[in-house]
Amino acid sequence: MKAAIFDMDGTLLDSMEMWYNVGYTFLNERNILIPEGLGKAVEHLKMSEAAEYFADFFSLDMTGREVLAAWLAIIDEGYDKTVTLKPYVIEYLEKLKADGVKMCIATLTDREQALPALKKHHLLDYFEFVLTVREVGKNKTKPDIFLQCAERLGAAVHESIVFEDSLYAAKTAKSAGFEVCAVYDVTNGEDEQNLSELCERYIYSFGELL
Repeated sequence: MKAAIFDMDGTLLDSMEMWYNVGYTFLNERNILIPEGLGKAVEHLKMSEAAEYFADFFSLDMTGREVLAAWLAIIDEGYDKTVTLKPYVIEYLEKLKADGVKMCIATLTDREQALPALKKHHLLDYFEFVLTVREVGKNKTKPDIFLQCAERLGAAVHESIVFEDSLYAAKTAKSAGFEVCAVYDVTNGEDEQNLSELCERYIYSFGELL
């Protein structure tokens, strides 16, 4: 292994429940009843589109952009006060660093949220760079972000490993020829079997790799 490409949320940081619940947190703060099926209604929307949906559906005295800003404020506070590292993250990154493995972050989270979160947990110094899907222009249904990461790290695909908690992103990386290590998250439990069958390794903790 010459290069390691890490997803951030749900892989290094225990933050996926925060992301999944941001809309509910927003409504609870305003004492708005949460209707059944809300999650299904917005699960395939971009965050900005979901914010527009909330503004219209709940007849809020806010624009979609204002709803989105409120959500991002909740996210920022969560990263700062409640989000924790997954177990043994630091220890494993130290091991890779000692072995001379070049590392980077490939994340859906925008740079404005990602960098402070990584800095908060003293992770930035382990990585050569952080690359976001917004900067690449394609999400993780396409392999571009993984391919760009490997190229910037100076490694061929077969010399690189991708760490992911999401089944669809793991499938994308595998289809591009990467070795993939899937990381358990409470939000991907239903995908455990599929991830185990798809990936070279499925771990519950980075302690398994020490």
